[in-house]
Amino acid sequence: MKLYQKIICGVLILAIAAGSGVGIYYMQRWNHVEEVVNRVTVPPQTTAETPERFVPEEMLAFVPPEGNNLAKGAKLTESGHTDVYFGNKAIDGRDTTYWEGNGFPATLTIDFGAELTFTKIALRLPPLRAWSARTQTVTIEISMDGENFSPLLSEQSLPFDPMTGNAVLLTVDAAQAAVVRVTFLANSGAGGGQVSEIMFFA
Repeated sequence: MKLYQKIICGVLILAIAAGSGVGIYYMQRWNHVEEVVNRVTVPPQTTAETPERFVPEEMLAFVPPEGNNLAKGAKLTESGHTDVYFGNKAIDGRDTTYWEGNGFPATLTIDFGAELTFTKIALRLPPLRAWSARTQTVTIEISMDGENFSPLLSEQSLPFDPMTGNAVLLTVDAAQAAVVRVTFLANSGAGGGQVSEIMFFA
């Protein structure tokens, strides 16, 4: 085949391939035409796109109750933690940081420094769909002196689902306490208790 025939042949192949979305690129040498690259062409991107898991319209955000979070400024004592997931991250006011215990049972003890009354307790995990849904079993106790505790919430399994805000809101009868102890007994998603924020509301 002569040079001009090869060039015409190459143009025809390119035209056919372009119709199917496949671009076949050629370059001319002195006495032949050779294929340089073969790739699939895509339409130009006209709008910014984010992976679906980061912008799922069906996800619900957790909205805390109105009023001040009584845990703000409290003192927290932990039974232990894993890696860098320290206990104070459970009351640092940021739901993107979290505490993770180093086994079961694991406890977080919140000392308000004075007697307070609250009716709602929120336990939160990071509100990201990257977290899988999980169930944590907890108990909650209250104390006036930090030494003698009485039960406020008996052993209960709490569901955390990122699709509904990754949070659990508990309503209790008006509880008076200076110290609250939350004990994590099981977690279907990790080897220790996990919480990004423990919040108390009057």
